[in-house]
Amino acid sequence: MKTLFSLVLLLFCVVYPGGQAQEIDKSVTTEEHTVGGDTNKRYFLIRHKLVPAETPKEYGLLVILPVGPGGAEFLPFCAKVIIAHGTPQDFIVAPLVAPV
Repeated sequence: MKTLFSLVLLLFCVVYPGGQAQEIDKSVTTEEHTVGGDTNKRYFLIRHKLVPAETPKEYGLLVILPVGPGGAEFLPFCAKVIIAHGTPQDFIVAPLVAPV
């Protein structure tokens, strides 16, 4: 089942037009974090906005490694495409940000 989910997500990311991913989708929430206060070790946590009754007891985690320049500019794509349209509600996405 996980393999099928991964293939569907990969296919969706390839087919989905990236030009529409400029704004963060309103159905998700994002949080910026650093590791040990080091601004060169940044990451975001992105999850679906859910009412308290729908909040899962456990979450799956999808870590996204930086590609290309690896900056925070990739965040809208992660939030709009990967979370809002490509992951179940019991998953959190953590895109890592490469140091500049």
